[in-house]
Amino acid sequence: MNLHGVLHHIKASLPALGYRHFTSLASIRRFASSDMDQTSLGCLSSLCMQGQLKEALQTAEDLYAEDLSVPKDRFYALLQECCKSKDLAAGRQLFSLMVKCRLEASAFLGYHLIYLFSSCGKVDEAYKLFKMILYPNERTFHAIILACARAGDSKKLFELFDRMLEVPG
Repeated sequence: MNLHGVLHHIKASLPALGYRHFTSLASIRRFASSDMDQTSLGCLSSLCMQGQLKEALQTAEDLYAEDLSVPKDRFYALLQECCKSKDLAAGRQLFSLMVKCRLEASAFLGYHLIYLFSSCGKVDEAYKLFKMILYPNERTFHAIILACARAGDSKKLFELFDRMLEVPG
């Protein structure tokens, strides 16, 4: 999909955001070029709130393809929707986009990815994600330890617990 497709998604979500005065893709493009981050934020949030995860992911992919930024906090909205629907395929697509955008594996996003993968029975993938987090926090440790416990992997569980105790703060 090209910029026209991205703008179409934005136009579809604008009424839910309270932007009813846009009558054409040209008016959306003028607005978007002046404030694309805010527009993409609203569009992605609106699509997620409407339960249109696939459309939101496609919009994020299209924004990336057009060299437009997808703010880090919008990944959270997408990830939250993936977790809510337990849509592992969408979670993988989102993770791939996060890697393409060179988004650092933060503890905040990592926790939700670990939760999604482990709740879908993919504990090994969740563990790989955990290892990518530069500065894991108590919450990410809790998520991966719980995943290992559910999977019956006591060896990893105790290794992680010991590692968690070594983390300052």
